[in-house]
Amino acid sequence: MLIGFDATSVGKHCTGIENYALFIAQRLPRIDRENKYVIFARDEFVQIPSCEDRVDVVDCPGGRLFAQYVSLAVIAQRRGVDFVHFPAFPPPLTITRPIVVTIHDAVVWKHPETVTLRSRLYFNALYKIAAKRAAAVVTVSESARQDILNVLRVPHERVHVVYPGVGEHFNRVSDPAKLAATREQYDLPETFVLFVGTFEPRKNLPTLIESFRKFRNRGSNADVWLLLAGRAGWGKRGVASALGSSGPDSRIRILGYVPASDLVYLYNLATAFVYPSLYEGFGSPPLEAMACGTPTLVSNIPPFPELTRGAAALADPRSVDGLVRGLEAVCFDRSLRARLSEEGPRVAHSYRWEHTAASLVKLYREIFS
Repeated sequence: MLIGFDATSVGKHCTGIENYALFIAQRLPRIDRENKYVIFARDEFVQIPSCEDRVDVVDCPGGRLFAQYVSLAVIAQRRGVDFVHFPAFPPPLTITRPIVVTIHDAVVWKHPETVTLRSRLYFNALYKIAAKRAAAVVTVSESARQDILNVLRVPHERVHVVYPGVGEHFNRVSDPAKLAATREQYDLPETFVLFVGTFEPRKNLPTLIESFRKFRNRGSNADVWLLLAGRAGWGKRGVASALGSSGPDSRIRILGYVPASDLVYLYNLATAFVYPSLYEGFGSPPLEAMACGTPTLVSNIPPFPELTRGAAALADPRSVDGLVRGLEAVCFDRSLRARLSEEGPRVAHSYRWEHTAASLVKLYREIFS
C-alpha cells in the first residue's frame, strides 16, 4: 500500500498533538517494511533520515491551514495514495481518498466552556463529518474512546485505542553538570513543584495557584516554589488574574515554553510534578515526569487512573483542600515519594512510540488489506 500521513501540523515549537504527529511520522516507515509512505509536511520540520526508499516527505505549500486543507488534498489525489491518516486535526472536506482520523478527546462536547467558540464550531462540525467518513477512528485512551462513542455515535468496531508513547529521552539524569547548568539557565530554586502544559482553562491553573497559596501558608511549606512551564493559550487571563491575587511573595513563576531537550532536566530537578487538569484524552506531561522518577500528582478523573496505574498520586482537581493534601503528600511523604519514584518510570516506559507505530500498522493492514 501507499499510505499518506498528515504531518502538516508539525512546526518549530511542538507540543501535544503536534509531537504525536511528528513521532509517529518518524517511526511508521522504520517499523513497516511492507508499505510505502507519503508524509505530508511543511517546510523542513519533519526529518526522516533512515528510510528513504520507503518514504517520501512532500512539502505542502502555505501556512498550516492552507497546507492541510488545500495543498494536501490536491497532492494526495495526484499521488494516488491508498488512504491518508490525519493524526492531529480534522481532514479537509475536499479529500477524496479514504481516511483514518485520530480524535484525541471529546473536550468540545464534554467541556465546551473550556474552549473558544471558534474551536467548538470548527471541531464539532469537522470531526462529526470525519467520524462518519473514516474507515477507522483512532483515539488515545479507553476513557476517550467511551466519550467519542457516546458523543459521535460511531459504531464501536470503528473506534480503536492506540496509546501514544513517551519520549525515550525522558529518563533519570545522573549527570550533575547538566542538572546544574539547567538550574542556572532557568534560575531554578532548590525546592519546587513543576507544572507543564498549555495555559488554557481545562488545565485548571487558577485552582492550582489557589491551592498552592494555601499549601505555602502552612509554615513548613514556605520554601517551596511553583513553576509553570508552557505556552500561553486561550484563557491565559485567568492565570494572570490568579497570579495577581497571590501577592508579590507568592513564590510562583512562569517559565514559558521550555523545549523538550530542557524539560527532561526540569523534571529531574523538580521536587514533585502536578497536573490538575479537568479533562484530557491522554496527557503526556505526567507520564514524562514519571519516566524521570519525579513524584507526580494528577487529577483523579479519567484517563489518569487508567494511564498512571497506581504510580501517581491522585486528587480531586476541583477541591482546593484535596490538592493541598496531594501537594503535601508528594512533597513530604517519604514513603509515598520513594514508591512513586520507583514505580513511575516502570509504568511510563511501557508507553513506547514504537508500540504506537506498530499498532497503527497492524490497524492499517486489518482495514485496507
